[in-house]
Amino acid sequence: MLKRKYLIVLFTLLMLFSLLKADEVKEQNFRTFIREYTYNASEHDSKVTSRSKALESVKLILLQEIGVYIESWINIKDEEINYVTNEFFKQEIKTVTAGITETKILDEEWNGTVYFIRASITIDTNDVIKKINYALENNLKNKEIEKLKSLLSSQEIENKQNFNEIEQLKGQLKDQQIKKNEAEKQLDILKKQLTDLQNKNKSMQAEAERVKSLSDQIMADINKKTQTARTNIRLYMNKQEVIKVAGEPREKAYYDSYWNYGKVWVYFDSNIVKSVFRDDGKFSPYSGNSSEYRNRNIASD
Repeated sequence: MLKRKYLIVLFTLLMLFSLLKADEVKEQNFRTFIREYTYNASEHDSKVTSRSKALESVKLILLQEIGVYIESWINIKDEEINYVTNEFFKQEIKTVTAGITETKILDEEWNGTVYFIRASITIDTNDVIKKINYALENNLKNKEIEKLKSLLSSQEIENKQNFNEIEQLKGQLKDQQIKKNEAEKQLDILKKQLTDLQNKNKSMQAEAERVKSLSDQIMADINKKTQTARTNIRLYMNKQEVIKVAGEPREKAYYDSYWNYGKVWVYFDSNIVKSVFRDDGKFSPYSGNSSEYRNRNIASD
């Protein structure tokens, strides 16, 4: 009889211990998050609107922290699940945490311009995981199947496109071979034309250099004639004396009355030098204004 009572007491103690452990485990599945927020009111805010905005902000901060905590607490690695499941998993965490509305205000103060609030949210991690697992079980397979169907359809389309591209490339290759043969013929023609043009260009360059050399010689002769005339021809010389000191003129005009020495004209009257003047570009021995140059003397220009 004593032994039976002893067993009953022992069994009762074991049951109480088991219940205490169960409550302890259950208590460990709850976690409280506490955060605070200070809202600086604008001139349009009242105490009521400031409190509402401060409460909304602190709740948002709490929910974001809860979401991060759940992800780290579960600690599911990318290599353990594929990309689609991981994204779906994170989205479900946001959905579950967004549904938490029990926010407890621990402290709040309002001084007329600043609203301070401290709040907490307590979550049951077991309940959150249960909801997430339920969503995963009901949606994960469907999402994976849809993804595989999409990939298969995309692969079929890509294979068909690749086949069409291969056939098209074959036709293009044949066309390109024909064009290549034609291009080689045209290239030979162009090479010959290029050689002809290069030879012609060399001839033109040689001719241009010859013309430039001749032009330089003419200008040198003009400058030499001009300088000789300016230096040696004097008033009252006769034509023979002018030829003796300056050489034959480059041009004789108007009945042999005007002789040209480059940029200088010599005017004779009765075979005597009456004027030596610079050619200003306007003078013409046959124009009506030639008489006004007759009294000019290069020494006074």
